[in-house]
Amino acid sequence: MRSSLRGQITTIMLGLSIGPLILSGVLLIWLSFNAQRQQALDQEQRVAQHVADQMRVFIQARQDELFLLNTLGQQYFTSSPEISRGLMSLLSNRSMFYNQLSLTDSEGQELVRISTLNVYSVDDLIDWSQTEEFLMVKTDPQPYFSPLWFEPKSGEPMMTLIVPFIDMRVGQVKNVLIANLRFKVIWDLLNGFKTNGSEDIYIVNAEREVVAHRNPSVVLSRTLFDVPRQDGIHSGLNSQRAVIAAVDVQFGNQTLTVIAERPESEALSLAYDTLNVLLVMLAISAVITVIVGFIAVRQITRPVQELLTTVQAITDGNLSRQVEVKSRHEIGRLAQAFNLMADRVRKSVTDLEQTVEVRTAELRKTKERVETILNNSPDAMLFFSTDRKIMQVNPATVGLLGYRADELLDQTPVMVVDAAYLEKFCQAFDIALAQGRTQRLEVIVRRKDQSIVEVDTALAPVKEGGHVIAIVCALRDMAALKEVARMKDAFVSNVSHELRTPITSLKLYCDLLDANPAGLEKYVDRLRRESDRLDRIVENILRLSRLDQGRVKLQPVPVQLNHLAQQYVSDRTPLAESRHLSLNFVGHSDLPVVLADEGLIGQTVSVLLINALNYTQADGEIVVSTLVREMDGQQWAGIEVKDNGPGISLDDQKKLFERFFRGSVGRASKEAGTGLGLAIAKEIVDRHKGQIEIFSLGIAGEGSCFRVWLPARREEE
Repeated sequence: MRSSLRGQITTIMLGLSIGPLILSGVLLIWLSFNAQRQQALDQEQRVAQHVADQMRVFIQARQDELFLLNTLGQQYFTSSPEISRGLMSLLSNRSMFYNQLSLTDSEGQELVRISTLNVYSVDDLIDWSQTEEFLMVKTDPQPYFSPLWFEPKSGEPMMTLIVPFIDMRVGQVKNVLIANLRFKVIWDLLNGFKTNGSEDIYIVNAEREVVAHRNPSVVLSRTLFDVPRQDGIHSGLNSQRAVIAAVDVQFGNQTLTVIAERPESEALSLAYDTLNVLLVMLAISAVITVIVGFIAVRQITRPVQELLTTVQAITDGNLSRQVEVKSRHEIGRLAQAFNLMADRVRKSVTDLEQTVEVRTAELRKTKERVETILNNSPDAMLFFSTDRKIMQVNPATVGLLGYRADELLDQTPVMVVDAAYLEKFCQAFDIALAQGRTQRLEVIVRRKDQSIVEVDTALAPVKEGGHVIAIVCALRDMAALKEVARMKDAFVSNVSHELRTPITSLKLYCDLLDANPAGLEKYVDRLRRESDRLDRIVENILRLSRLDQGRVKLQPVPVQLNHLAQQYVSDRTPLAESRHLSLNFVGHSDLPVVLADEGLIGQTVSVLLINALNYTQADGEIVVSTLVREMDGQQWAGIEVKDNGPGISLDDQKKLFERFFRGSVGRASKEAGTGLGLAIAKEIVDRHKGQIEIFSLGIAGEGSCFRVWLPARREEE
């Protein structure tokens, strides 16, 4: 009763002295903090509104620009080429704003399409008449703004702006201009905006995607952000507390939200400083009051306070603290019991910490090893739970199946295994789960684009404590292995076929020579021709092998193709004359120099020229010429070999560069050949990063034309 009374006295004294002080301090802190919080929110609202105004100005400028272009186009452009040049002029001067412009007629048929990414021909023009956006513009001739979409190649957000143009004489839509508006300009706008400290500004579309940010990686990674319903302090883009203000910007039916945020710790730094000062003042006042009250009741509350202090220290983790025993009454005995309990807790915690530390280190090492294996494995790896749900996948799985990792999580085999193989897969899964043994099988999986892949599958159980806790599924694409086996079989078959004919001939003439020694001179000459043919086959095979293995090192030097082509024409002229063929050379007067291995390119020209000489009939004409062209901003130099022989059929053209392939004309002729010359020529041209082309209608007398293109040497080379 006596101790209870002392506690009540202490509580009443401290409550009457500290209570009013704390209440007044809390009220002052609350009022000050709210006022400064509102100031910070007003600042972010002004920033967001300013950026929104700049966006409206930018979009309106593009809309006015397109209106002006169409107005000028109707006055000054009267043909499709002129319209193309007008659009190209706008696109080249405004490539930072647009990446594609299209113009349609009143019925939605594209007249012109110009792009910074692709080159379009007349065959690429499309009909917009049945598209929803065209019908909206046709019905209500107002500018149409599409939802933001992301360009597949660059990942840049884009907006399609469709502007109708009215023929004022009839009051109907005459043309529709369609522009793909680049949103990267908005990124530059945000980068140029001066901010305070760590203030961040970004733009979010209706699908919660961040479409503009100072850091392009935030947009390219398709970051999502839930716009708060009202301005205030919320979780920001980086999940930290921030002062956030949002302003909606309306373009047609599309709404974008400009968000300005500033970290709470920075925006309210003054408020927190004020709070700290007030807290310090409040604490000092409270300490003074407590000291006065403590002096009054010190003798009553001191033992209990010491015990409470020690209990609090142990609760906070300081297990080494002990209660000082100063008396033998109830408080003293309580202190002794408490010290004994603290000793036991200390020992238990120490043992537990050591065990946890060892186990944590083991788990960390195991996790690192497993993640290293998974992330670097060339095979697709899926971790299934015992109820057949995907828990984890590695990067190779994403590459094989085409799904994102998050799309596969918590899915069942139904999503990836073809329906015809699903039962077989599930049976193997259940056996691995029940018997704890690895199961191997071949199944077909279906990718995200619905294409199928044949894979070798291994289902391996993961055990813990003698029980299977998960199944690891490894998928290996068998297409590459089967293709290698097919190519090997085809190569062996072709080589065997090509070698069999000369070897058979050699054996035949050897037998004839034994039977008729008098025909030695005739048979030796034939044996020599067959030996030469066999030597050509082997040499061509070896040359292809060296090219495939990269053992033929290019020795690029500046090469004048006019000189090279003219040299080969001069060398082959006697052969052409002996066959009653006309062989001429036509050189380009302004042919650029190329960097190439002159010997290898000479082999290519020789192959094309010999083929033309072999398959062109007497009194035929062969013309070797040099050419120049521009493509993709690169200048190219070329050599053309053209004849008026029997030509090459369209079916043969598809296989003309395959090894050991001889077309119908070659097989029907008596000319010797291995079917490797054009294959070697193509390998050489590919090694030079060039192109080889063929043009032939397959009509006798129309002949064929081969062109070899090589990139011209740049000035810096």
